[in-house]
Amino acid sequence: MFKSFENPGAGFSENQSEKQEQKTRIVVMLGARLFQEGMGNGLPPRFPLINESKKEGMPKEVAGGDVRMRAIEQLYKEYQDEHQEGENFRVFTTGGVEEIPLADTGEVLKLSRAGEAERKLEEKYGLPQEIVESLPSGGSTLGNAKALAEWVEQHQEEIGAVEELEVITNEFHITRAWLMFSLALYKNEKGQDIEFSPEEIHAIEQVLDETLPDVDEGDHKELEQVQEILAKHLEGLSLRIKPQIAEDILKRRGPSGEKYGELIRDNEFVQEARGSERQGIRDLIHGRYQVR
Repeated sequence: MFKSFENPGAGFSENQSEKQEQKTRIVVMLGARLFQEGMGNGLPPRFPLINESKKEGMPKEVAGGDVRMRAIEQLYKEYQDEHQEGENFRVFTTGGVEEIPLADTGEVLKLSRAGEAERKLEEKYGLPQEIVESLPSGGSTLGNAKALAEWVEQHQEEIGAVEELEVITNEFHITRAWLMFSLALYKNEKGQDIEFSPEEIHAIEQVLDETLPDVDEGDHKELEQVQEILAKHLEGLSLRIKPQIAEDILKRRGPSGEKYGELIRDNEFVQEARGSERQGIRDLIHGRYQVR
């Protein structure tokens, strides 16, 4: 069922995939910056290095890694309440190595974003160690996709046939994240990049322009419309990406989660990021940014 990255034409037989059911829900947390020099501790996306205790009420992290981790915490709680016997839940964290200058000593601290996210999901958010794993992928999108696919193939008997991966990130980041991950999986399975037609490029750029002014719903509309434009390319792939918006998940916690989402959306850095994310998509479809 699953195509090999070393040999794009290789895969499991159709009969094998028909006999199996997906028994494991796989959630992928996209990496977030740990530190940004000169901007203090409040600049998203980030998650603190310190294991601060969880407090009642509004969380102090505005956006970025901790938002994604809180959303995964909510997904796991829902899974515990609703899952059927025989179903499993796995979380993979991603992100490369970040070099953090230490002002006091002048030394440079090297930390894995994926490793720190794994540690915090376990120590701060209470997920069991056996269901959380960081991906040794080098931090690239293609590396993440490749490492996940290899894990799926190696554990197929345990997890069953896998048809989708849930990728979780922030609302302002979701379309570019879905696009890059989908293109990476396409390249891994087909052995080549998607070639965008001039009509597709024009349609995507029109979506980017029209959705940017809409602060409330623009990012959702952007995702839906870009997915629709590219649907024909991704149809028939053995593995698809299900985008999960962290802020939407947190709304299910009630009024506090909904308020949290509003604070993120209104944050000045997030507003700036919405524009830069759209520029990243332009670079991607014009070939100025390669899926690595």
